[in-house]
Amino acid sequence: MKRLWERYQEFILYCVFGGMTFLVDTGVFYLFVHHTSVFELQYSPLVQHFLAPVHIEPYSFILHTCSIISTLTAITFAYITNRKFVFQSKSTGCKNILKEMGSFYAARIFTLVLAEVLMQITVVHMGFDELVMKFSVNIIVIALNYLFSKVWIFRKPASTPSKEKDS
Repeated sequence: MKRLWERYQEFILYCVFGGMTFLVDTGVFYLFVHHTSVFELQYSPLVQHFLAPVHIEPYSFILHTCSIISTLTAITFAYITNRKFVFQSKSTGCKNILKEMGSFYAARIFTLVLAEVLMQITVVHMGFDELVMKFSVNIIVIALNYLFSKVWIFRKPASTPSKEKDS
């Protein structure tokens, strides 16, 4: 059992914190939708005034705003937990951490856009089942997010020959 943990620890932790990230995203969205009066803003003359010229439905605008806020909150949670617990990043200094964080956000936004494009193509244009495709697309997104994090964002620095001799 210990060997399995050592071998798959990173992936297991990635899945555990991924599940927690899902709960953060869903929880924040739920709080906005059910425990604030944010949707009452759709009746505000000011909101209607600014959205009418660009033909955006106030309800839709508020719904997507809540969704974006919950997603950004979840991405921030994912960055912190992936950095500290999953990939155990050793990056230090403001510049390096900001670069790492920027890469993380860029990768997550890329996979978010990819997911929306894949859903549009497969569900809207090809007529596949929504839930089947959501599940399938999420598998692709999770795999890509893990790959981006492991290979690009939190990659371990290559060890130098002198360090290997000292070990």
